[in-house]
Order: sequence, then C-alpha cells, then structure tokens
Amino acid sequence: QQRDEQLAIQLETGSWPSFLSQWYEQPIFESLRHHPNFGLLLERRSQNCPQKLAQVLRTLGTGSQPSLWENLKDIRIPIHLIVGELDSKFIGINQNMLSHCQNAQLSIVANCGHVVHFEQPCAFLELLNIHLASHSQFL
Repeated sequence: QQRDEQLAIQLETGSWPSFLSQWYEQPIFESLRHHPNFGLLLERRSQNCPQKLAQVLRTLGTGSQPSLWENLKDIRIPIHLIVGELDSKFIGINQNMLSHCQNAQLSIVANCGHVVHFEQPCAFLELLNIHLASHSQFL
C-alpha cells in the first residue's frame, strides 16, 4: 500500500512523461522496451489520465487487494494461466498458482516477457481461442 501511495503521489504531482519513462525502465519491461511497437504503446499510454491512474492504484492496486491464495483451491471452472518466458517472477507466481488450482493449466509463451498480449498477440490469441473453444460450456 505504501508503494502504491508513493506512485499515486508521483502520478498526481510529477511529470507524466517522466513517470512513464521511469515506469517502463523497470526490469520487468525489458523485453517490451525492445518490441518494435513499443513507441506506439508509449504514445497510447501518454494519453492516459495520471490522476485517474492514481485513483486506480489507491483502490485496485495489489497493496489494497486482499490475498485470495486460499480461495484458489475452490475454483472449479477451468483456468488458463499465460506468462512470458522472460518474466521469471511471474512464471514463479503462476507455477505457485497452478499448484493451488485443481482445474488450471499454464502456458509459457516464447520470446516475450511481462506483457504477453502485446509482445506476442498471435500466440496469446491462439491460447485464448483454444481455451474458450474447449471450455465453451462455462461461457
């Protein structure tokens, strides 16, 4: 919560372009920064409203969310966890989730990091379509 609050204050009081630049300098976005369409993503993100993002951080940030790890064992619908092969932190988190979920599968997508849907959109859509087609009874 403290980190989310610090970020929210930066969003409200600092330079929005500087914030975006610093945000995407985080190691988790290393592969994203090298993506050929990163400039387009940055341009789109620059249209966001920093004050609204600050509100989102305060109300929906991971610091304000309760832990739901204990609830994972109770999920009965099929879950498809998707993570990029270069995102070691979230590979670990997803493997841990997989061990708690009875009806889950994990796909690790090659040649991408944290933002799978942007870095490898065709692979992401293929996995999503397969999952939805094979579990249409839950829709």
